[in-house]
Amino acid sequence: MIEEQARVVKTAQGKVLVETQRSSTCGQCSAKNGCGTHVLQKVLGKKRNYIYVNSNLPVEVGDIVIIGLHESALVRGSLAVYLLPIIGFVIFGLGGELLGPQLSFINTDHLSVFAAFVGLALAGVWIRFYSGTLINNPNYQPNLLRRYGETEINSVN
Repeated sequence: MIEEQARVVKTAQGKVLVETQRSSTCGQCSAKNGCGTHVLQKVLGKKRNYIYVNSNLPVEVGDIVIIGLHESALVRGSLAVYLLPIIGFVIFGLGGELLGPQLSFINTDHLSVFAAFVGLALAGVWIRFYSGTLINNPNYQPNLLRRYGETEINSVN
C-alpha cells in the first residue's frame, strides 16, 4: 500500500475530500544545485491537490490523515498510461513501414509516420475508455487508512 499524508477539507457520507501537497526529496539530495528536478520544484512550488477518498472512519475537517492506494493499481495505471502509447506508436509505425511497399508507396516514411500517430491516437482513445471503466472500481480508488499518529490500519479491500 502506498501511503500519503493529507488534511481533511470536507466530509460526506462514505467520502472525504482531502488536500495533499506535492512533495519532493530535493531537500535531502546533495546534487540539488545542479539538478533539473530541483529547479522545477522551485519554479512550480508546492502545489496542493484535492481528491475524494473512500472512508469509513469518523473524521472532522482539519484532521491530518493517512490515505493509501494499492501498489497494483499504480503499476497497472502507469503501464496503461505510459507503455501502451509507446507500443501503439512503434507497432503501427513498423506496420506502416512494412505495408508501404505492398500498397505501392514510393516513400514509406510518410506512411510509417502517419501510422505511428494513428497508433498513438488509438492508444489514447483506449486509455480514455479503460480509465472510465475503473472509476468505480474500489481497487483503483484511494482509501482513508487512519488518522495521523494512529498505528492501527483499517482493513481496506
